[in-house]
Amino acid sequence: MLINSTKGNTAEKDAKPNLTLDAFDAIDDIKAALEKRCPGTVSCADILAIAARDAVSLVRALAEWLIHSFNSVLQAEQWLTPKSKPTNRPPRR
Repeated sequence: MLINSTKGNTAEKDAKPNLTLDAFDAIDDIKAALEKRCPGTVSCADILAIAARDAVSLVRALAEWLIHSFNSVLQAEQWLTPKSKPTNRPPRR
């Protein structure tokens, strides 16, 4: 999935079904930076596994934040809502 196409060979990532996939440039940048620091040590599969783990973690954190925010709005709305409806009758004596 991470191999680039050549003149004579279309890579899997350039095949029609995979054209909707994105962020190959980010993976390539990460791989290049790692290759400079420690050549031949980290594979593209390692990078994908770590990126997938981190993406899931970010999505989970976002979902938890959204749920917390939504619950806060609901609580504020309940607090602001009058407990009983006002009437036009004078108070009892």
